[in-house]
Amino acid sequence: MNKSLKQIALLNFFSLGLLGQFDNTLQLETGAGSPPASLESMAWVQGEWVGEGLGGLCEEVWSSARGGSMLGIFRLIKDEKLLFSEYMELVAVDGTISLRLKHFGNDFVGWEEKDRHVAFKLVKIDGDNIYFDGLTYRKTGENTMEVYVVLSSGDSSREAKFSYTRAEP
Repeated sequence: MNKSLKQIALLNFFSLGLLGQFDNTLQLETGAGSPPASLESMAWVQGEWVGEGLGGLCEEVWSSARGGSMLGIFRLIKDEKLLFSEYMELVAVDGTISLRLKHFGNDFVGWEEKDRHVAFKLVKIDGDNIYFDGLTYRKTGENTMEVYVVLSSGDSSREAKFSYTRAEP
């Protein structure tokens, strides 16, 4: 995968603390801890979701909660080609939840170092809106959801939207 595509997809998640406010995502205050939460607050995301985002076809699949975690996978397809994928884990730790992920190019080579991952700490839960630091899951209907993520490259940042519909079994 070329360097510019990798930069767009990886999006410098580690610089989220330097970003300004956006309409659909929140930022965890410096030094603040995450509120109490359990995986049950994200149970509605279990299953297969198909939609659009980043100019391509997106898919997310989430397992049920077991062993203190929910596992998920994501892939972005554009022009019938896989651009990148993610392995995701929602984990219950110390009375709250967080989302961890690793990116993989279309060659299945990981982008983060083998002992590193991207982590999104929980900011707040408001009904079916789950706000992580720079990432939001929003249930918009019985079988629809939107996911927003803050993407950053250099000195600029933006909020990207992913619109999903639950896939038919």
